[in-house]
Amino acid sequence: MQMSRGKFRLNRHDGKIMGVCAGLSDHFDIDVTLVRVAMVLALILTFPVAGFAYLVMGLVADRGGYSARFDEDGRAPRLSAQSVAETRARMRDIDARMQAIETHVTSSNVMLAKEIDELR
Repeated sequence: MQMSRGKFRLNRHDGKIMGVCAGLSDHFDIDVTLVRVAMVLALILTFPVAGFAYLVMGLVADRGGYSARFDEDGRAPRLSAQSVAETRARMRDIDARMQAIETHVTSSNVMLAKEIDELR
């Protein structure tokens, strides 16, 4: 199920110049560095077009001011019950794997001790 991305907003909080690249990064959920590199390449390859598009997006787009991780008030958005349940399940899985690693590392392995003794 694809979630709605909502309206494109500038991200002046994480932005460098006008917040366009950071806003695109938030909107499409990709790394902001990749967006900035793509924008620089676009500026080099199609200077007037990419520069004009950047300027138009910076002037016309909704001025967010905050990262997409926060509301307009600066508060973190409420999580849905499904995302909370998924996060809890992932954390339980990680905890179980960490317990298995800890048990393996700290347990007295009789066969390993025998092999070490045989090598001596």
